[in-house]
Amino acid sequence: MAKKIKGIIELEIDESELEARLFFTPSEDKGEEWQKEKVLKLLKQKGIAAGIDQQAIEVALSEIEQQGKPYTFIAARGTPPQLPKPANLHYEPLKIPEEIAGELKKVIPDSPPVVYGNTVEKVKVDVEPSIKIKGYVEAGGKIATIFPSQKGISGKNIFGKELPADKEISEGIFLSDNLRESATDIHSEVSGFFRGGDNWTELIPYKKHTFTISASEDGITCFIDFDPGTANASLPAAELIFKECEELGFGHDALLTAGELKNILEEAVAGNSPLKQKSISSTLDAMIRIDIPPDKMKAELTLKKGRGEGRTLSLKEIGDVIRQKKFKGMDIAQVKEILLKFYRGEDLLLENLLLAAGKEPTQGEDGVIKWQIPFFDKKKTDELKEVFQAGQDQVEQIESIEEFPLTSVEEMASVEERTKVAEIQAATTGEPGADVFGTVIPGSKGKEPEIKYFENVHRVKNEILCSVRGILERGLEGDTVLLRARLHQDSDIQVTLDADRMKGFLSLIPHKGSGIPIDSERVKEEIEKEGITRGIDQEKAEAAVLKARSGEGAENLLIAQGLEAEHGEGGKLIFHIERASGSRVTIAQDGRASYKKQDRITSVQKGARLAEILPPAAAKDGWDVTGKEIKARESTPVNLEAGKNVKKEESSDGSVRFIAEEAGELIQNGNILDIVNVHVIEGDVCLRTGNVKFSGSVLIKGSVLSGFTVVSGESIIVQETVQSSLLSAADDISVLQGVKGGGKAILRAKKNIKVNFAEQAHLLCSESIRIQNSSLRCDIKCNGRLTMGSDKGHIIGGFVRVRKGLEARNIGSAMGIPTQIFFGQDYLVKDQIELEEKATEKLKDAISRTDSDMKQLERSVLVDMSGLEKLRKEKLHHLQVMEKNSRRLFNLRERFEQHFPSEITVKGTIFPGTVLESHGRTHKILNPQKEVIFFFNPKTGKIEEKPLKGEQ
Repeated sequence: MAKKIKGIIELEIDESELEARLFFTPSEDKGEEWQKEKVLKLLKQKGIAAGIDQQAIEVALSEIEQQGKPYTFIAARGTPPQLPKPANLHYEPLKIPEEIAGELKKVIPDSPPVVYGNTVEKVKVDVEPSIKIKGYVEAGGKIATIFPSQKGISGKNIFGKELPADKEISEGIFLSDNLRESATDIHSEVSGFFRGGDNWTELIPYKKHTFTISASEDGITCFIDFDPGTANASLPAAELIFKECEELGFGHDALLTAGELKNILEEAVAGNSPLKQKSISSTLDAMIRIDIPPDKMKAELTLKKGRGEGRTLSLKEIGDVIRQKKFKGMDIAQVKEILLKFYRGEDLLLENLLLAAGKEPTQGEDGVIKWQIPFFDKKKTDELKEVFQAGQDQVEQIESIEEFPLTSVEEMASVEERTKVAEIQAATTGEPGADVFGTVIPGSKGKEPEIKYFENVHRVKNEILCSVRGILERGLEGDTVLLRARLHQDSDIQVTLDADRMKGFLSLIPHKGSGIPIDSERVKEEIEKEGITRGIDQEKAEAAVLKARSGEGAENLLIAQGLEAEHGEGGKLIFHIERASGSRVTIAQDGRASYKKQDRITSVQKGARLAEILPPAAAKDGWDVTGKEIKARESTPVNLEAGKNVKKEESSDGSVRFIAEEAGELIQNGNILDIVNVHVIEGDVCLRTGNVKFSGSVLIKGSVLSGFTVVSGESIIVQETVQSSLLSAADDISVLQGVKGGGKAILRAKKNIKVNFAEQAHLLCSESIRIQNSSLRCDIKCNGRLTMGSDKGHIIGGFVRVRKGLEARNIGSAMGIPTQIFFGQDYLVKDQIELEEKATEKLKDAISRTDSDMKQLERSVLVDMSGLEKLRKEKLHHLQVMEKNSRRLFNLRERFEQHFPSEITVKGTIFPGTVLESHGRTHKILNPQKEVIFFFNPKTGKIEEKPLKGEQ
C-alpha cells in the first residue's frame, strides 16, 4: 500500500495558463496526506483539464516520499501555439578557387544587395543586408537549398482552452539576376561570385579571362588565344603571358610591349570578342632578296620570314621572283628542298642560299716551242764560239751582231737548208664559261711564246724554218727567245760500195762559210778506208775535188768499177711474163687475209713473148773494186718445149723464144708450155676458187656465190645462178638459170647478155640483152635491144635504158610498182657525160686548192719561188685539161641528143605506175593497156602509141 505523504501543496498557474506548477512542503502538523488521486482531484477542482502529466506526478510523489524535502514540479503543461516560419536558405559549402580569391573584394561591392521578389512581375526589394556567406559558383552550379515558410499551429492551455496562432508571414526568397530558382534549389545561370543572407542571394557575374599561347608552324610568330571573361575580371598579367611565350622560345624583343598587349586584351574584353591565333609578335615584314655580283658568276637568295602583323613570306612569291631571273643551271630540286625546309622550319632568316653558279672561263695553255733538232753540248758550243770569234771578218758580216752578240748565244745546233727547227704549239683558248643567266663568257688565251728572229730564220704558220745550212744560234733575253742561223758547213766526203762491191761511189759536199774545205788527201784516205784498191778512176776523182773546192758538189759519182764474171750459160731460162704464185690467199698491207683474191691463173695475151732461153756462153772470172776475185760458173743446159697454142722460135745466136699463139691460161706441165683458151671452174666460184680473172673465156659449171668477181677477156658462161657478185666480160655473158642479185649483182659485157631471169641486178652491155622470163626491180642498160623471150617475159619495177627499144609480154604490175623505161638514145654516152662532169668538178676543186696554196706562199716571209712556179704550172695544166673536158662534154651532149629509131612493144599488158621517157619527154601509163607499141615521134617531139595488131 502506497505511503501517504503529509504536507502542504500549493498550486501556481503561469500567466499564459500553459503550465500548472505544484509546490510541496512537508508538514506533519498542518499538512494533509497526499496521494496521486488527491493531486489529480485538486487539479480538477482548479479547472485544470488538459496537459496533466500523471507520470510527472508519480515521479514527484516518489521523490518526496524518499527525500522528505520540499519539492516543486509541473503537474500539467498546456500546448502553446506554434508561430509561422519564414522561408530561408541553406547554402552549399562552395569555396572560392585560390587563383581568383583576390578578386572577391573587387567584384562584390559594399553596397546593399540588388535582389528582386517574384510576385506578378519582377520587383526590386530591400532586404536585411546581413550577409551569412560569400562564395564562387560556376555556371549551372547549385548555390543553396530552399526551405519554404511554415504556417502557425493553434495551442491549448491547461484549462482546455484553445490558444490561436499568429498571422502567416508572407515574405519569400529574394534573388538577383542570373539566378534560377526551382522548387527546392537555387542554381546559377552564369559563373560568378555570390553573397547571401537568410532569404536572399545576390550573384555578381564573373568569368576569369583565359588564354593559351602557341607558335606558328614555322616557329616565327607567337599567337595568343584569348577568351575574355567579364568586365570585372582582372586582365592576365603581362609577365605571366610573357613567361609562357619564353617557354616556347620567344624573347621579349620578338614580342609586343606590355602596354601593346594590354590594349589588345582590353579591346577584346570591351567587345567581348575572343581572340583566335592573334599575333603578339612584334611586327616584321617578310623579305626576298637575290644578290648577284657584277661578274654575274653566282646568285644567292636571302629570305626573312614575316612576323606579327607584318607581310608574310609566300612560297609562290619566292618562286615568281626566282623564275623572273631565268637562271641557267639551277638545281631546282635541291633549291626547292632547302626552301621548303626553311619555310616549314623555325629559322627566321635564310642567308646566301646559292641558287645558281656560273662556270668560270679557263685560261688556255701557253704556247710552247717544240724543238725538232738536237743542240750541241756546252763543250762543243764553247769551241764553236771561239772559232767564230777568231774569224773577225765573218763576225763583222753578221748584221745582228750588236743586237744579238756571240756572248748572248747560249746553245747551238747544226741545221740543214729548210730545216724545220721547231714547231710552235700555239697558245690555246681556255674553255668558255657562262654566267648564271647562261651568257657565254669566252675563255682567255694563253701566252704566246716570244721569239725574235734574225738572219736566215723565219716562221711559216706554226713552224720555225731555217733557210741556210749551217749553225743555229739560240739565246735568251728575258722571256724572249733569240734565234739566228749562220752559214756554216764543213766539207763532207762519203765513199760507198754497192751490195756486191762491184762499184765504188764518191759524194762530195763543199764547205760553206767557216766550214773546212775538201782536199785530195782526205779523199784518198776515205777511199782507202772503204777498201777500194782496184778499178779507181783517179782523174775523175781529182776533177771532182777541184769542183768541190769551188763550191760544186758531187753525189754518188762512180769512181771505181769492178769486172763482172762471165758465167758459162748453156741456156738460161728467162720468163717475160708474171706467173701466178699459186697462192690461195692474199695478205693485204694491213695484215688482213683475203681468200677471194687468189693468185692461181697465169693469163696471157695472143702474141705475148712468154719465155726465152739465152744462148750458151764461155765462163770468165772477174774481180770487185776491193780486189777480190770472182769465179765464173759453168753452164747448165735448159730443156723447155712448146706445147698447145705456143710457138717456139730458135735464133741463129742459139737463143730460143716461146710465143703465145692464142690468148688464154699458161700452164707448164713439166718441160712443156701449154695455153688453154677456156678456164673451166668445176663447181661454184667460192672461197675454194677465189675471184677469177682470165684473158680467155670462163666456163663455170656451178654458180657464182655472193661477194665474188669473175673477169674474162672473152666470154663468161654460168651453168647455174649468179648471186650478189660481179661478172665482167669482153664478149658475152650467159647465165643458164638466172640472177638473184639482192640489189648488188653486176653483169657487164661489151657485147651481149643472156639470162633466164634477173632479180634486183644491174645489167650493162654494148649490144643486146635477152631475158627468157622475168626482170624484177633490175637496172638494165644496153645499146641494143632488150628482148623478154617467153610468155613469162615480164618487166616489173626498176629502170630500163635501151637504145633500140624492147619487147616484153607485160610491163609493170597491177600493184602499181614504179617501172621506168628510157629508150631511143645512147645511154652509154650519158654515162660518159656523168664521168666527165665529175672529173670537171674535181679539176675545179684542184684549181681552188692550188690558188689557196699560191696565196699562202706569196704571203710567206721567205718566198719559195721554185714551189710557186711549180704551183703555177700545175694550175695551167689543170686549166688546159678542163678546157679539153669542156670540149668533150659538148661533143658527148650532142651525141646524146641523137635519136635512134626504137619501139616499146607490149604483147600483153602495160600497167599504171610505168613511166616511158625519151629525149626528156615522159609518158605516164594511167590505165592498163594491152597489145600496144610506144615510139618517139621526132616530128611532134612526143611519145606516141599504136596498136600491136596493126603492125602484125
